[in-house]
Amino acid sequence: MGVPPRRWQMQARIDRAKAMMAHEAASLGDIAEATGFFDQAHLTRVFKAVVGVTPGAWVNSAGKP
Repeated sequence: MGVPPRRWQMQARIDRAKAMMAHEAASLGDIAEATGFFDQAHLTRVFKAVVGVTPGAWVNSAGKP
């Protein structure tokens, strides 16, 4: 509620990417494709804008090697 549809969709895609990074051994490119991003660079750019850190930094802070 109170969130524009595009922002809601991006957040949902980022949440899905986070779940995949935390629980699957897929490459970032595969995760980008599975979550509807154009490529790995697009995922990384949007992820950093939404979360504040890159996907690699997020994975490292989450404790997954």
